[in-house]
Amino acid sequence: MPNRRDFRVKTQLHVGTKCRVLNIFNRLTKDYWLEKNIEKYRQLIQNRVPCFDAASFLNWYAENFKPRYYLEIGVRRGRSLAQVLSQSPATTSFGFDMWIPDYGSKPVDGILTINPGPEFVLQELRNLDCNKQPILFKGNSHQTLPQFWSVNQNPQKIDLIFVDGDHTYAGAKLDVDICFRHLSDGGALVFDDISHPSHPELKQLWKETKVRYPDCIYIEHSYGMGTGVAFKPPFDHLKQFLSKDICSQSVHNASDTERKRATDISTNAKLPVHFFTIVLNGEPFIRYHIDIFKHLSFKWHWHIIEGVADLKHDTAWSIQNGGRISDELHRCGLSNDGTTKYLDELEREYPENITIYRKPGGMFWSGKLEMVNAPLENIHGECLLWQVDADELWTNEQICTGRAMFMAEPDRTAAYYLDHFFVGADLTISTPDRSRITRNPSPSRSRYALAIVLRFTPRSPAI
Repeated sequence: MPNRRDFRVKTQLHVGTKCRVLNIFNRLTKDYWLEKNIEKYRQLIQNRVPCFDAASFLNWYAENFKPRYYLEIGVRRGRSLAQVLSQSPATTSFGFDMWIPDYGSKPVDGILTINPGPEFVLQELRNLDCNKQPILFKGNSHQTLPQFWSVNQNPQKIDLIFVDGDHTYAGAKLDVDICFRHLSDGGALVFDDISHPSHPELKQLWKETKVRYPDCIYIEHSYGMGTGVAFKPPFDHLKQFLSKDICSQSVHNASDTERKRATDISTNAKLPVHFFTIVLNGEPFIRYHIDIFKHLSFKWHWHIIEGVADLKHDTAWSIQNGGRISDELHRCGLSNDGTTKYLDELEREYPENITIYRKPGGMFWSGKLEMVNAPLENIHGECLLWQVDADELWTNEQICTGRAMFMAEPDRTAAYYLDHFFVGADLTISTPDRSRITRNPSPSRSRYALAIVLRFTPRSPAI
């Protein structure tokens, strides 16, 4: 049997899942509750909170297991259906709801929302490019579910079931019991609101359910209103998933396939990354980066600008402090430590992914601004423009997570990162007060916080 603790950790820590959920939320029609969900997910991602709820679990399960059939009780505006069908578009899905018009409203608290009905849900999914539409049933699930399964042509076993309907003890028990009878071997049942303060009977029902079906594996989390999940034996798919160790804390210890699964958290989105590095005498650090970039599963390009930046314009400030460019630092305006030869070899090996920029005939660059602006004419669409200094040590996970956060929040234009400076053996300089930067992430607030990732389009001004 799979280790419950290992599995719980894997479902909680995968920040990529939360980024996918937020991205989908941002594309749905907003109401009061969805706005609350969006804000909570932003905080979860920013703070890397280890938890899961119904939305993140459904997204995660659909992404990793691609269920053939999915059924949910309590569709409302389609938030949960969107998570499954966005990640597993070939899934055949069924939704059951009464679509009470003002469900979710709390007039006494000034919360007014609408529950438009099945056609609204279908349109929401079309807006997400979910071409395989669900089959929706309007009515009381205590009648519509038995009717559904009384038709032999309907699937009698469902791989993934979400129960979020009747919140009375008796009503929820009817839904849970009939769904367990029709849960596929190896499938998963999700039960929502097990920690809801207004419905303590659901927590009691969940406890009893675990006793009635002791052969299942159960995981749960109290985040939000609480979510419980039951995995029905056999557990072959879970064992395969656990053996791949996709949530390894060390990306470098994973195989190429595992690394790709662990870090490619946005396979359906298209947002290329253009890395740029200005370098003079970058050995040995310059050799580190390609081993990270070549494992990225999205489109990327590395622009490397080599040479001496003359003490002009943005670098002219150094002259008054005695700054000068000595001949010992370069060879005809380029590196003299082997960097030039290495870059030439690199460009020959990765001609589609790497471009080298140099001044002709031993000329110097007219300051660093000219260097960083050199690649812009070769960038023809929206992308992330990512500064990578020659001696920085980025990881695959950091890059993919940062990219996913930009996709989850399309209005974001820049990202600040906190640096750790390695200044000697077993000696680093790190940010003394991270909370200060978190509250106001501006370079003026700390010399350790740098804006080194920009959302860029060809219409953007020069850097």
